[in-house]
Amino acid sequence: MPEKKIRVVLGDLQTLNLEGMSAVLKGNKTLSVVATADDPKKLADAVKKKSPDVVVVDSQMLRRVPARSINGQSKVIQIVESGDAFTTTPSTMGVVRRNDGVRELKDAIRRVARGETYELPTQGRAKAKLSRREQDIARLVARGLSNRSIAEDLGLSEQSVKNLVSRILKKFNMDNRVQLALAQQ
Repeated sequence: MPEKKIRVVLGDLQTLNLEGMSAVLKGNKTLSVVATADDPKKLADAVKKKSPDVVVVDSQMLRRVPARSINGQSKVIQIVESGDAFTTTPSTMGVVRRNDGVRELKDAIRRVARGETYELPTQGRAKAKLSRREQDIARLVARGLSNRSIAEDLGLSEQSVKNLVSRILKKFNMDNRVQLALAQQ
């Protein structure tokens, strides 16, 4: 019995980028581009109508899409410029850099479709040294625990956990917990 194709919707504000991604994924045996969108409304409509397994979307566009139109509908992979901060949604499961290759994009789509998170190894990011306590907290953040839950697990105050998470993010030059969680995978 043939393996079910992974249904993908692509979204990018730049038509050339959108057409390029669509062209490299076209004809793939395991991936099927079911829709493309070059504006936020078209993306929201495509997600609603096509119910894709994975949405690959430019982070600039994702900022303009109403959260309710994607959250819970599909798993999201964001395309970001190197060094850019990116918006996260509860559905965000992966991040690829705009200057990465086709192989990485296909790998990200397959992994995210299986329910895994995906982020390419950080290039040029200094290896931060974490204390034992910071390592424990980073591991618990990666498991999706809230500051309150981490505090209860480790016998710390919630404010202490918040401060330690902020310190860890600063050490890794990260903007949010999702980036930290993805880096811990």
